[in-house]
Amino acid sequence: MKEREFLREVGRIARESSHLYEAVSGIQLLVSREIGLATFLIRPSDENHAVFRDPIVTEFLESKEFPFRGVYKAHLGSSAVVIICIGSWGAPCEFTHQLVDRIGHELSRVLERNPSQTQHGEAA
Repeated sequence: MKEREFLREVGRIARESSHLYEAVSGIQLLVSREIGLATFLIRPSDENHAVFRDPIVTEFLESKEFPFRGVYKAHLGSSAVVIICIGSWGAPCEFTHQLVDRIGHELSRVLERNPSQTQHGEAA
């Protein structure tokens, strides 16, 4: 899938989702299918914990399944952040950062539509 098409698909999934969990699950599946592996974690913005001490992140970084592993973070408005672990066979590129920014933007829009549906924890 080409980059523009990929970003459009992220937006479509978010627009058609009625709940944050639904959007996260759909986008996570898309990223996994197109890149290799994706794990999304939703955490409160005010939670003052070290991302790299989260057991799920640590386990991901220590795994040997994919030669390239990256951990990214995007703010979801003022209430939450999404931590995105991406594993791939190819080196991360500028597009990975664009993708994470778009995911954060689209998930923020889902939260704006449904502010009471914030769900913290591991997604999918």
